[in-house]
Amino acid sequence: MSSEPIERRVSYLGDRLKGRRCQICGKEYFDIRDYCGNCGRKSFGKMVDIDLFYDKGKLEICTFIN
Repeated sequence: MSSEPIERRVSYLGDRLKGRRCQICGKEYFDIRDYCGNCGRKSFGKMVDIDLFYDKGKLEICTFIN
């Protein structure tokens, strides 16, 4: 079980998907995170919330269960 608060694990709001974008390199993430995997520590405080349904498209998902 995850130890994060529930609001940190939920990445949707109504019918909208939320994500984060690094202001340094522009990489977008579906999960809510505090830093960029590319930029590392220098991206703390430089991640902004984004709406991932800014354009119409198709959402494809896959789940792996061990």
